[in-house]
Amino acid sequence: MAWRKIMAIGLAFLMLCIALAACANQEEKPTETDTEETETLAPIPSEMQTDYTDNEERLAYLQAFEDTFRDLAQTPAESFSTLVEDGKVTITGYVGNDLKVRVPSEIGGLPVVAIGDGAFAQNTAITALYLPDSVTAVGEGILAGTTQLRALHTSVLGTPDMPFLGYLFAVRTDETKPVAVTYEDNASLVPPSLQYLEIGEGVTSIPDYALFDCNDLVDIHLPSTLRTLGKYAMFQCSSLLAVNLDGLIEIGEGALSFCASLTRLELGRNLTSIGFGAFEGCWKVRNAVLPFVGGSQTENNYLGYIFGATSPAFSGGFYPTYLVDVKLLSAASLGDHAFFDCASLLRVEIPEGLTSIGVRAFSGCVRLEELRIPDSVTAIGQTPLSDARS
Repeated sequence: MAWRKIMAIGLAFLMLCIALAACANQEEKPTETDTEETETLAPIPSEMQTDYTDNEERLAYLQAFEDTFRDLAQTPAESFSTLVEDGKVTITGYVGNDLKVRVPSEIGGLPVVAIGDGAFAQNTAITALYLPDSVTAVGEGILAGTTQLRALHTSVLGTPDMPFLGYLFAVRTDETKPVAVTYEDNASLVPPSLQYLEIGEGVTSIPDYALFDCNDLVDIHLPSTLRTLGKYAMFQCSSLLAVNLDGLIEIGEGALSFCASLTRLELGRNLTSIGFGAFEGCWKVRNAVLPFVGGSQTENNYLGYIFGATSPAFSGGFYPTYLVDVKLLSAASLGDHAFFDCASLLRVEIPEGLTSIGVRAFSGCVRLEELRIPDSVTAIGQTPLSDARS
């Protein structure tokens, strides 16, 4: 009888072990209410969510540039040497002592239409120069050696054959030959002192490569008449903090690529096209106001296109590092993969009137916090909105 008692105790112990093992296995299996563990995303620092418009010190700094010519009186006519031909005046030299010079638009009742060869050359005192919008032609090296020039207003960037800023600063190498420079010489010819450039009213287009590699410009003020910004026109203006683009109709390929200090893009609702990679390498852009996503309302309609991504799938590596806020002004629709893989994005403002949102439009926007879909949207992807919301 003793052996039966021992067997009963052993059997009971074995059953207990089996039950404990089953419980352990059951705890390892996820239940229906378990959720997958997600990666914890580091918050984006607040200073990385703001652009220059939220920095009072930076705004004051830029405003000082904008005020340079606002109340600057015309420099007396006797401060200039001139040549009069066919009832028109050419400035051939400056003989005054002012540090800030405003060339008059008329002298003796005749229009000032040109600046002659080397007119201000080797003047190391001038800090600001205003060339009137009446000037339509400039000679060779009119600003060569103006090493203290900090601000310039002009409607002319070079000649029809050499339409780039460096031409104005090139040193003449031979009295009988034109200055032999290209837009690639901008960086070496434009003095590092020049930080503010104001383009005169009436100008409708900035030529291709005109300000290519003008890497010391901090502020560029474009006229209200400007409609077209040529390809690579401001390529690698790496110190550029502010430029007004809201009046443009067309922005060329790579127009502002590698403007690595820009923190804000503000494009107007009249814009019809943005060239491929127009803002590639603008790594510090935080906020963007755009009329549409991509190259136009209907083509290349994914955000990565304007930052240099050849397809939506590659967009992630081309977005500015801390692009957090995008406001759309007048887009009719969001195409497939519109904001695909924009992992830094926190907020998107969609305009009223938008009718559809494409497939995976916000896929990969893992930090997205604010997105309001307007009532005008009737379809998301290929799914009617009523079904999608259910």
